Amino acid sequence: WEYLGKMGFISTASWPNFDTKWINDTIERQWSCLDTLKEDIDNIQHLIQLPKIAEIQIIVAAEWKNGFTNSLLQWVKEGQDFGDLMKNAMTNTAWKPYGKQIKGYIEKIAKNPGKYQVPFADQELEWEFFVQNTSLLENAFNTKINILKELETENKKRDQALPGKPSIVIQ
Repeated sequence: WEYLGKMGFISTASWPNFDTKWINDTIERQWSCLDTLKEDIDNIQHLIQLPKIAEIQIIVAAEWKNGFTNSLLQWVKEGQDFGDLMKNAMTNTAWKPYGKQIKGYIEKIAKNPGKYQVPFADQELEWEFFVQNTSLLENAFNTKINILKELETENKKRDQALPGKPSIVIQ
């Protein structure tokens, strides 16, 4: 309180004003994404029981996955079955080269669509969000964090990245 240049007791100060532009579902989903990422790292760290982590790589999903996931979630909401989901996905020429991956994503997401969301408008915004919050992750895990885009790495784990649910590589 004193470092902020305030006088008196904080307990008697008036409640601070807030800016409503920072209160919205999108921002809440984005920060929830960071919390989930931290939980996932904790779970992996506990599972592998690595005494010293040299680096954690966070791999943000490729841009095509944003549009695909949004469409898939809408189709699932409409009650489409697996065959229709796959057929609809394969009609998009930009997604066609990823058919094998798409099949796996449909199986994964259609089972539990409430678990998946697209909290960022595009890959660049997601990548920037994690880059801007790298220090929070580094402090939480006391190690170097490297934020990568899926198309900028050859790591096989990159294919597992989904919008709002990046891949995690612990070394």
